[in-house]
Amino acid sequence: MVLIDSLIRCLLLTLILNQAETLGNKRKADESAEQPSVKKRVFTDKYEIYVDGSCLNNQDSDNRKAGWGAVIVKDDKIILELFGPVIIDPLDAYYIGAEKMSNNTAELSAIMEVDQSLTHIFLSLNY
Repeated sequence: MVLIDSLIRCLLLTLILNQAETLGNKRKADESAEQPSVKKRVFTDKYEIYVDGSCLNNQDSDNRKAGWGAVIVKDDKIILELFGPVIIDPLDAYYIGAEKMSNNTAELSAIMEVDQSLTHIFLSLNY
């Protein structure tokens, strides 16, 4: 359930990033009327997010190794690369809920990590 919630949040954050230009233009039009100057942070850039996951020996339940990768692109330039293993140990600080290593948990781990990274970026920008 945690992974599905993160997938939804990641998709929503992507939508926000891609729709920010339209909102920014609308806000500029609304602010054109004589109003006191207030600084507002508006994202007008468009981002693309690519994720992937893989599992070696996916059919061999004793010898699986799974990992994920993600790239965030702006203006055809990579601005952030993320990658790592699928964590299945509930005591690990980076555990996100995967119970076994598989292609599916690797794909979902990538989405979750992008979600967490974007959340940290938005919080650090006070957006």
